[in-house]
Amino acid sequence: MIPVAKRSRCGDCFRLTELSGEFAARYVREHLVPLELRPGAALSSVDGVWGRFGCPVTDQVWQYVRDPEPGRPMLKRYPYASPEDLASHGFWERASAEWRRVHGSGGGYEFEAFNRMYSQQWRSYLRSLQAGEGSPEAAIVFLEVDPWCPNSGYEKQKVMRFVSRAGLSSSDRERLANVVVAVVKKGRRQEFTELSLLAKRIWTDELAQRLRDVASAPATASRAVEMLFRKRFTR
Repeated sequence: MIPVAKRSRCGDCFRLTELSGEFAARYVREHLVPLELRPGAALSSVDGVWGRFGCPVTDQVWQYVRDPEPGRPMLKRYPYASPEDLASHGFWERASAEWRRVHGSGGGYEFEAFNRMYSQQWRSYLRSLQAGEGSPEAAIVFLEVDPWCPNSGYEKQKVMRFVSRAGLSSSDRERLANVVVAVVKKGRRQEFTELSLLAKRIWTDELAQRLRDVASAPATASRAVEMLFRKRFTR
């Protein structure tokens, strides 16, 4: 059971965004529980340990990050993404644009943008999708938006692998076929191998014809389609 003192402060996990110094250490000790800790790490925080801490009631996640003032670690709250956010095209479009805008600036702005894009809730969702649980909707939305930002290629590789194993409705397959065609039009990319696996899972005569139509366009798309057809018959 969560102590009353902790339950009464859970609203702070939505109100606060960052704490530093003794205030941060006290908040961790009195309100949060460790999620993953590494003894003796460079970012020392509470009792010689740093890592991620979570609110046991709201599922908000906090982590220590470097503060501009040396020797003064800062506790920052991860941006929270609801299930509705993850399944929203607008959410991914805004998150991707913000991450591109602040990337390279360092500090809190970059931390916040990165963890809005790849939130703990998103990572938890991907783990469940990998395990064959839950709806593929958020993954399909992510691929439809096709966000471009640092690390997005690696993320799309994972998403394509996981969604290709999920239970898919006819509507899901149609939407993913649109994703395959849209990506191929842009030429070969980092996630092309995973795209091939996804295309094999949803392959139809109609998709094949759409890809042949794309192949008559720019040379980059033509080569991508040729490779996709070749991989169609490989394991």
